[in-house]
Amino acid sequence: MFGSIVGYSSYVYVLRHLPMGLVSIYNYVNPLVAALLGWLVYREPFGRRELVAMVVILTGVAIVKSVAPATPKRDKSPSSDYSSGPALLRPDEH
Repeated sequence: MFGSIVGYSSYVYVLRHLPMGLVSIYNYVNPLVAALLGWLVYREPFGRRELVAMVVILTGVAIVKSVAPATPKRDKSPSSDYSSGPALLRPDEH
């Protein structure tokens, strides 16, 4: 529970203070830190099998990030206010 609170709070802080391009690398860093801490703190084994698994995970993250569609930019023009919802007519537009 404590780790989740610290992790989420850190992520929100980073989102507010760093560029999005830099924030998005957490997908790559998080598995590395988890494996390193598991090896250091809990003395978990880290051998060839774990290395291959990490490469598979990081490759999957890279593939997902490379094929994910970019978020379209929202049009800020006044006419776009009516495009997302049902057609609303003003009283004088019958």
